[in-house]
Amino acid sequence: MYEFLLNAFRVTLIAFVAGGTAVTVLQIVGIVTANPAMINYFGGDFADTVCVVAGLAGVFSFLQLYTPQGRAAAAALGAAGDEEVAQAAPER
Repeated sequence: MYEFLLNAFRVTLIAFVAGGTAVTVLQIVGIVTANPAMINYFGGDFADTVCVVAGLAGVFSFLQLYTPQGRAAAAALGAAGDEEVAQAAPER
C-alpha cells in the first residue's frame, strides 16, 4: 500500500506542478494576446482542477503515514527533530 501511495503522490505532484506552471504561462500568453477567454479559463476552471490534483497529492502524502513503512520513516525522521524542537521551545 505504501508503494501505491508513494507512486500516486509522485504522479499527482508532477501533475499539479506542471498544471500550475501551465496556469501561469498560459495566463501570461492570454494577457499578451489580449484574450480574456483564455485568461478566464486558465484562471478559473483549469486552475480549480489543478487545485484538486494538489489536494489529492496532499491526501496521498498524509495517508502514507498510516502504513507501517510510513510510520517507520516518520519515526526515523522525527526522532532527531523532536529533540531539537524540545531544546528550542521556551519553558512555561
